[in-house]
Amino acid sequence: MKKHACQYPGCSKSFTRAEHLRRHALNHEQPRYGFTCERCSVHFQRPDLLERHMLRHDRRDEEAGGPGLGVLKTRKRTRRAGDGSIIVRPSQREIRSAARSSLSTTSSDRAMTEEEQDFVHHVPLSTPGSGTDPTSISIDENDPFLAPMMPGGPFEPYVEPVPGQFDAADGSFNLGLDGMGDFFGMDTATDFNLPFAATCNYNWLFDVASLDDAFHQFDFPLGFDTGPLSEDMEPEQSADIDKYDGASALLQVASMMNKAQPPQDVLPSVTPDLLEMDWMSGSSFLGSDPPQHLPRMTENDRTGILSIVAQTHPMGIDGQPMALNSPLLTLSALQNYCDLFFTRFNIPYPLVHQATFNPSMVDPVLLAAILFMGATYSTREAHQLAVGVHDKLRIQLLGHPDFSPQPDLWVLQAMLLIDCFGKMRAGPKQRERAQLFHCVLIKLIRRSNCCNIQDSSHLAQSENLDESWRQAMDLEQRKRVAMHCFMWDTQHAVLFSQSLCMSAFEIRSCLPCSNTPWEASSAREWAHHAARETSRPFLTVLKGYITPQALSRPRDLNAFARTVILHGLMSVSADLKRRDQTTLRSETPERVGAWTPRMSRSYDLWKVDFDADCLSMKLAQTADPRRFTGLKMAAHALYHAACLALNVEVLDLQIVAGANQILGRDITPTDQSRSHRNILRWLHQESDASSSAARHSSNLLQDAVLSLHDWDQTDSFHFPWCLYLATLACWVFHRGMDLSSSEHRISTDLSSLIVMMTNCPSETELAALSGKYDPKPLAAAMAQQLATVRWAVVHDAMKVLVALS
Repeated sequence: MKKHACQYPGCSKSFTRAEHLRRHALNHEQPRYGFTCERCSVHFQRPDLLERHMLRHDRRDEEAGGPGLGVLKTRKRTRRAGDGSIIVRPSQREIRSAARSSLSTTSSDRAMTEEEQDFVHHVPLSTPGSGTDPTSISIDENDPFLAPMMPGGPFEPYVEPVPGQFDAADGSFNLGLDGMGDFFGMDTATDFNLPFAATCNYNWLFDVASLDDAFHQFDFPLGFDTGPLSEDMEPEQSADIDKYDGASALLQVASMMNKAQPPQDVLPSVTPDLLEMDWMSGSSFLGSDPPQHLPRMTENDRTGILSIVAQTHPMGIDGQPMALNSPLLTLSALQNYCDLFFTRFNIPYPLVHQATFNPSMVDPVLLAAILFMGATYSTREAHQLAVGVHDKLRIQLLGHPDFSPQPDLWVLQAMLLIDCFGKMRAGPKQRERAQLFHCVLIKLIRRSNCCNIQDSSHLAQSENLDESWRQAMDLEQRKRVAMHCFMWDTQHAVLFSQSLCMSAFEIRSCLPCSNTPWEASSAREWAHHAARETSRPFLTVLKGYITPQALSRPRDLNAFARTVILHGLMSVSADLKRRDQTTLRSETPERVGAWTPRMSRSYDLWKVDFDADCLSMKLAQTADPRRFTGLKMAAHALYHAACLALNVEVLDLQIVAGANQILGRDITPTDQSRSHRNILRWLHQESDASSSAARHSSNLLQDAVLSLHDWDQTDSFHFPWCLYLATLACWVFHRGMDLSSSEHRISTDLSSLIVMMTNCPSETELAALSGKYDPKPLAAAMAQQLATVRWAVVHDAMKVLVALS
């Protein structure tokens, strides 16, 4: 409640905090002539803003080597002219608007001044710092986007709140959110992190002087205005380096692949037995014989693991304590878990460097985190054991002597594996704890150098190749810790409507290296490939997809690097959505969602490059077919799900479909009423958004069915959840809000329903299908598919689909 009202005559403003009122009062009390910087003539109304401006001058001088040498670039538009008058330079939008409306004026009248042109070209050319880095944030003007930044932080006294902003200190974080309450409010992670990116970062990313100018003209072509492939590679070297790299997948690639057996047209129908299953009832994935060069376990390694297991007192599926001589804890069983980690987990999530990993040389806590992550791909009994050990492993890590504010690499790797296990390989209790643990992990990553790893290819020229190899892979693993944490955080923000805890602007590293140096089995092999690597900064490549007219997009990215870029686009979308909710909804509602078409176009640019890489890989035959299909499908599913989330609120889909709980939170009647209103508006007033969501959902489902037996779909943790969201979107699109019988709807099989949606030539024809067909067969088939996944969140999703069918 804003209980601090301004007493100045004629002013009706009020504030939630007394310090905000005191700062506002300065605007009324200062002399009319204000305060001017003697160095650059920038003009302020308050002395505190001038003081901070002068401190920035001092910092630039110090960086440049002496007083008066630094150059400070500011977007402040108010300046004092030579005659003493105050001049307010028009914004770039006003300049362009005036130019368009006065074409008949002389060229001199229409041209920008030299200072204005200089300002346009001084959008930062180097990547900005993180939004959490105080030195990277400029608050020389009253920018409403800066208001919600870091409540209680060092910049709070310099910004005024806007109606509806998030204010952690006084609990007003739900204002302006349509009364969403705690369910749609900020989760626990947000209270610790608050990763608000500064407006100057977005101005650089969109290559504009003001973010308001970013979403008017964005219709850039989908052509290949990309940077060329490296020209210094010989053809055979290029094919070797691109092995397993490139991209993810082409929708039509499935038709190019020869199959011994055609896919089944009809999936088994859902039976009531599914509802009797628990979340660990999925199938076992023991796989075939592991490839060579996998790390080997010894009895000494087993002894260290048993010492950890003895402290956790795990229970078996029968509810009885598990003995240390259990068949699940023999050396051969532990070796199998290790093999499964490196052949199942570490392929889609390349986190641990296999060639330099030695089980006998790492701490038992990290080894346990690796082994029991691998155990989740084994039998149900092994998975149960892993869950029991996981519940205590976090405690052992936090109490370890090496756990510190600046931990070693192995500590961060163990923390990330424990965090991932709790969120995506276990039950609801583990997930709630992992959410708190996630905040600690992000704090430690920010304190480390993991977000700032640059090019290390020069190490390949060292005389001591073995030492350089290990040093380079240590740096690469640190980089990948930050990137995996960032990607999983982004997935939870976009696909689960959770709060974003990391910002894309925090990743100031180069993109990950390609597979050939990463998978090299010796220092000499690594040096051979590393010398040919081209390092590309993450933020620079990301800008190439958001502002392609400013930077060309590189064509020679590897599969993992392209996946990181897709998550960067998703992160920017999630943060722009948060800005809508916290700063725009009550002030300028017409601007809510203005960014959506532009980000949708950026997603499409990403897919164009991704599909081109896939074609290159297939034509060159450089990829293992099963591994290629896995990379392709995992990335395509994420692309379609991200586009789906651009066009509809995924929480509303779940609530309308009948979910009673979402991530442990009960659905209230108020939530149901609100979601029903939102979906009705989405179906009947936002036909473009609903048709676009249906199109992406049907394409995702078609890809999933066509590749059903060509890869291990559970290896990519997000894939089953993407299937669930796509099924809900198609179900709502066809069923609408009419929950009556299906007598008046056309019954058709699953294949025909999906193919009709994917082959509509226009959004208008697709919209005409809404409400005509019965989507029950689709819900039944997807419920059957989700029943094989050992993840409590997906198990709850399966129950929702069973009820719909």
